[in-house]
Parts: sequence; structure tokens; C-alpha cells
Amino acid sequence: MMNLTKTFWRGTKDFHEAWQLSNGTVRAVVTRLGGHLALVSDDADDQLNPMWQPHWQSKDPSLIPYDGVKGLKRGWIMSKHFGGGEESALLAGIVGHNLCIDRFGGPHSYMVQQGKLMKEKYEWKPVHGEAGVLPWVLSDQGADYAQFSVNLPEAKLKVTRTYSLDGSTISLGTEVTPLDGESRDIEWCEHVTVGDPFMDGAQIEASIDGAWLAPLDGMVSRFPNAAGLDSVDPAAALALPAADADPCGDVIAARATEGAFKVTNMGRTLGYQWDLDTFPWLCLWTEHKSRTDLPWEGVERTRGLEFSTKPFPEGKPPSERAIEFEGTSTVCHIPASGRSTEIKITWE
Repeated sequence: MMNLTKTFWRGTKDFHEAWQLSNGTVRAVVTRLGGHLALVSDDADDQLNPMWQPHWQSKDPSLIPYDGVKGLKRGWIMSKHFGGGEESALLAGIVGHNLCIDRFGGPHSYMVQQGKLMKEKYEWKPVHGEAGVLPWVLSDQGADYAQFSVNLPEAKLKVTRTYSLDGSTISLGTEVTPLDGESRDIEWCEHVTVGDPFMDGAQIEASIDGAWLAPLDGMVSRFPNAAGLDSVDPAAALALPAADADPCGDVIAARATEGAFKVTNMGRTLGYQWDLDTFPWLCLWTEHKSRTDLPWEGVERTRGLEFSTKPFPEGKPPSERAIEFEGTSTVCHIPASGRSTEIKITWE
């Protein structure tokens, strides 16, 4: 039997309404805004949570006063309080494990004719798509499951997430269905992020046979001699910087040979299992006090373990990475009838 109750997350009753799921062994919290998996823990209030909790105060991006920065549409507020860029709407409420769909990275650009000139335009989508910033609804529930859903107006997709609990295992099923009945290719990433205190001293296990530095600017990489798309040592890519290490941060695409990872620390293990055919990539995001702009302020420590349909969280990939990278697919096709997959999460 699973118990489902309403709650609030991070102590703010004007924001982050959430649902708590528990079965006497494991407990999970799912936020209403963004549908983030904010907590995985024992079924008690005082237990360790491996999921990242940013130090900044959460806000509903649709309620943040517009402060003159370009990017206002459908509530995707580009607020100076959250960096003033395309990621600020997501950062305003991000916690733990967030869903990136139909984008993994920034909005795509496209060229349009304006008079005699061609000009570059961008989609009206926040970083990682709409799912992480829109309010979800409880669409169905039973004795042993709870189902949450959201419609994505820009992507024209309906996303349904179904949670069920069995002992120390959380099953998370996801169905993505086109609202317009049209099949399409999308980007899809399950963006799991762990943070302190669980991150400090943690050991990460994952089966990967290659790792490549992302072609992204402005990062203080752990691999200073590597350029974008260069291969790096997989074991070193998985390793975490020590709490007292110099500031660093990078994004590395790892090619998974098994759809699983484990993070172990403090006598506990967070485990994930997923469908490798859907998510062949494990993107490793390391942030260790390297970002000093708002809202990061040089204090955040995170490790993203992001299993994905594409290797890098970039905008529209160039043609040479549009279909595959290093011999592995970078495409996720959603038929008109929809596509489903299931994740297993354990906390032992």
C-alpha cells in the first residue's frame, strides 16, 4: 500500500506545493511546479536526502517580476535574480531529479527571412524544455500508484509520470504523447542531480566505455588540457572533486554500456536503472564552486548523472551530431501513438 499526501517542499507555502509518496520503507517527494523528484529517503522525516537542494530561495518563474531583461513569454521570466539568461526560469525552482523534454539544453535557433535579410530566431522555450517549469497535476491514483501529468504547449506534447513503490524501490514510468497526433524526434533527458552532504566523499559506479568533453564555453574544466569533443579518461570523469578542491566545473558525455549507476556514501546507496535503448548516454555534470554569478555565488557543489538521448546539453546539434556521435544514436523518435519507458530507483 502506498500513502499519498500533499505537502510543501523547502519550507515555502506560497511555492513548491508537492506530493509525498511513502510505503513505510521508502519516501519520495514530487513538486507540483516542474514535477521534480525532490527527495528520495527512508520513510522518516529526518533521513539523508541524496538529491541536490540549491542554496537559493525557490521562486515560481511565472510570478517573478519582469525586470527588463529580454525573454518574457508564457512566464519564462529572465530574471536578474536567477542569472538573467535562458536558464533562469528553470533555476528558479530546480531541485533533485528534473525532466528535460523536448529539449536537453537551450532552445533551438532557426533562420527566418526579414525583408532581404535572414535573421536568427530562437524558440520560446526555457532551457531543458517546458516540463521543468510548468505546474503538473495529479491525474490519477490508486492503492499502489500515483500519476502526474502536464501538457507542454510549445512542444505540443503530453507527459505522464506514474510512480509506484515496492520495498526500497521506486518505479517511475513515463509516457510522452504528441498532442497534435504528429510523430516527431525530440530530446529527452532524465536529469538526476545529487548534492551535499551526500555528494561529499561519495563513490560513483557506472559502466561506460568512452567519455568526451562537451563543446561548451565558460567552464573551468577538470581536464584543462582537453578541448571540446576531446576524449577523457572515463574513470576520471566519474570521480568527484574533493570538497576542498579548487573551483572547477565541466560537462562530459559518457557512453553507457549498461543502463545503470550507483552513488554510495554514508553507508547508503542511491541506484538508478533505465532503458539503454532509449537513453544511451550518461551526461556527467560537475559543478564545484566555479560559477560565481547569480544565483550560484561560488558555493554550489553538484554532480549531475543525466541519462539522455543525446550526449551534450547544447542547443540544436550541428549536422555531424544530429544523428549520431561516436557511433551511438543521438535521436529519440516519438510516434504518433506515444512512447513509454520505465526507471527503477533504489535507496538502500
